[in-house]
Amino acid sequence: MRSLAAEHLGRNPNASDVPGLRDKCLAKVRALVPKAEPVHVAEALASACTLGVGTGDDAARTAAIGPVLVAAMHRLPRQPQR
Repeated sequence: MRSLAAEHLGRNPNASDVPGLRDKCLAKVRALVPKAEPVHVAEALASACTLGVGTGDDAARTAAIGPVLVAAMHRLPRQPQR
């Protein structure tokens, strides 16, 4: 996830990038996981990018959102590495 975020951003992600990445992926994630809340997507991004650990401990939610989030990240435009 971190490398996908870096490909999209053109640099390594930091904590301030999580809200923007969440917003860009949320519609794609909700298309497959309709009850995914923005906070759940943000927690999955932050955790996967090692930018912080989410407060949620719902393994089923993580299992559902994680792969969908990876697919959504693959569909984001790529920026050249800086």
